[in-house]
Amino acid sequence: MQNSFINKLKSYPVMPWIVIFVFLAMFSRTGGGTNEYSRYTTLRAMSDQQTFKINDYVSWTIDWAQTPDGSYYSNKAPGPMFLAFPIFYLMEQITKFDKKEIFETKIDPVSGKSRTIRTKIPGPTTRAIIALVTQIIPIAILTFLLGHFLLHHGVPIWGVHFMAVAFLFGNTASMFANIFFGHALTACLLLFSHYFLLQKKPLLVGLFFGFALLGDYTVALLAPLVLMNLILANPKKYRWMGELLAGGLVPGLLWCWYHISACGSPFVIPAHFQNPMWQDMKHETHNLWGLFVLQIRWDIIYQLLFGSMRGILFTQPWVLCLIPVPFLLYKKIFQDKTLLTTAILSLFGLLFLLIMNSSFGGWHGGHTSGPRYLSMVFPLFALLAALLYGYLPRWYRVLLWAGLIPAVVLRALIYGSTPLAHEQPIWPFLYNFMIGESDNKGIVRFGFLLMTLCIGLLVVWLQARKKLLHTGQDIIN
Repeated sequence: MQNSFINKLKSYPVMPWIVIFVFLAMFSRTGGGTNEYSRYTTLRAMSDQQTFKINDYVSWTIDWAQTPDGSYYSNKAPGPMFLAFPIFYLMEQITKFDKKEIFETKIDPVSGKSRTIRTKIPGPTTRAIIALVTQIIPIAILTFLLGHFLLHHGVPIWGVHFMAVAFLFGNTASMFANIFFGHALTACLLLFSHYFLLQKKPLLVGLFFGFALLGDYTVALLAPLVLMNLILANPKKYRWMGELLAGGLVPGLLWCWYHISACGSPFVIPAHFQNPMWQDMKHETHNLWGLFVLQIRWDIIYQLLFGSMRGILFTQPWVLCLIPVPFLLYKKIFQDKTLLTTAILSLFGLLFLLIMNSSFGGWHGGHTSGPRYLSMVFPLFALLAALLYGYLPRWYRVLLWAGLIPAVVLRALIYGSTPLAHEQPIWPFLYNFMIGESDNKGIVRFGFLLMTLCIGLLVVWLQARKKLLHTGQDIIN
């Protein structure tokens, strides 16, 4: 029975990477600071007061929006809060008996009635479980599904492994899997949406894209690309339109409920009422909400691509290696709709997000270890790399792997230090933070992640070696 289970597991080659990803994530208790606390203020208000107002918890965070009636709300998109609420509510019922919890009685200035509120920020166990349920497990499931899909699509085995490592460990979105920033969840939902587009299931495309949009407003920039891909996938049949709308019904209703309650209209978002400290573009003549300047800033685009603080070159260079490939292999791409739709969403999605990000006053994302406002598309590039893998010459495959190595080492460095890097060159900052940890804890975590990845690599290499001995296939292919 044990041998049967092992043999079945071997038929899914991405399992070692998934096991390592979940194992490492379960032992990470890194905090996300004011950004994730902003979401927890809403969750606490929803749980204890059945409201989206965070008036009693606004002291936890500086990431708030204040509406004209004086009420405070999180300045974040509400999707992650809706998805996390069931597990958060359950944890709240369990932890409210903890002697360390702090309760405070307040008098409502309007009604004069007293009420008791919990003032302690949710603890690390609650935050870790929420990350596990809403982000880590869905990412693991998606990796499994993509690995299975790619094998049936005829992708070489090392292309499948590249996708798994790049998705789980080699991009900015992956580092947010342990904290409630929302970027990892949005990236996962967007890739789920594209996966179901490839499976020709428009109902699920609408559902997952709708929740991705509910989790990050900038996902709206990618909506035209998704519609274009649906048309390309179904050139003569348009029944998918009704299914797409039906799939988007639930996130659409949640969108209306939240934004009407908080902002007074489904067409108004919290950014309209942003904390003034974040309105660093309001001095510009042409600006949007004091947050965006209505122009493309080429110097910022350069920094996002090649800068040492947040640039793709310094955080996930394999993405830059991949960008020119679809243009060089355009004939192959136009013959394969799976490749074509993935290339469209990846390349043009990155372009649209780069333009948006360059116009944002806080383009660098504050304290973060990578270009987080671009991060939702990077997992798509992992899928694109796998789909292109079989068409690449061997030297270019080696180049892609060489570009992935620094991204994985950076992930280990973040694991050993912090995901909240300051606005400085990223590698020196994280290294100095790591070696400054007491009792060499940072160095131990750094080495532990790299060691487990090496074990995973050894396992998959031995599997490939065994395949070589039995079938004579090239171990690199």
